[in-house]
Amino acid sequence: MCPMTTERPDVYPAVILEIENAWDGAAVVDYSSSRVELRLTEHGLNLHFSGPLMGDPAPAEPPGRLWGLWKHEVLECFIVGPDSDYLEVEVGPHGHFLILRLHGVRTIVNDAVPARLQWHTTVGGVWSVSVVIGYEYLPPLPWKMNAFAMYGDAPRRFLASTPVSGDGPDFHRISQYTASFSGERALD
Repeated sequence: MCPMTTERPDVYPAVILEIENAWDGAAVVDYSSSRVELRLTEHGLNLHFSGPLMGDPAPAEPPGRLWGLWKHEVLECFIVGPDSDYLEVEVGPHGHFLILRLHGVRTIVNDAVPARLQWHTTVGGVWSVSVVIGYEYLPPLPWKMNAFAMYGDAPRRFLASTPVSGDGPDFHRISQYTASFSGERALD
């Protein structure tokens, strides 16, 4: 359970993760930035994803939970607590999502984390999704975080809020995450 340190949980500042560069930090010229805004509230963690609609085809599966969503146009946010306990939240513009709880890199302990999701109307080529996850499903504080966008087919594009260095894009390099949240205030 994620402890609250104030009687007014709505006073927690939002943490905003802008996704503007390639996974390795290289500049991207043909992409308007995406963002993930995270805020603790009385209901749990509220994540608001927004980004440009890149025009990838919708998955063949009906909207809802979708294993393999990372193969489609998607925005992701990873929230890592101490001891490599983390949450992976994926959302797509066509009503698909995947929320996983992991302990250790790629070790899934819950592949169906419950959440409230609401897709918002695409306006001006921008889509957004709000996700609320209850405290009982969150890793303990303090957190390290990163956010990602993936789209396209040939070539597949991988973007990140903060770079994850290596031989290729691997968003489970959680030791490289730099954005943090202590539960008391947001840190840059």
